[in-house]
Amino acid sequence: MKNSININVELPDDYLIISKSEYYSLMDNNPLSTKTWWNMEDLMNESNESRKWIMNNLIKNKEIWKEIEHFSYLPKHNNDEYRFVGIKMRQYLENNLKRLKEV
Repeated sequence: MKNSININVELPDDYLIISKSEYYSLMDNNPLSTKTWWNMEDLMNESNESRKWIMNNLIKNKEIWKEIEHFSYLPKHNNDEYRFVGIKMRQYLENNLKRLKEV
């Protein structure tokens, strides 16, 4: 016979308890969540936008560029790539969805 104890714990509304297997499954389905630097393809996948849209609406838009340049890197030569700090770019996209889609 097992000994048992019942404990009641109140969780804040924005917390959940999930199993380890469910947690790992969620992490496996979201590979960008642990990626520090995104390249252009990562940004295209995460935003579900084309390279042309990203170039026109994020990088070449002077107002938007001023807001994202501190966590973005422009290529300096042909063999170089765009880089973005993933967590900051994700937050920016989430916070500015309406504004960006109205551009």
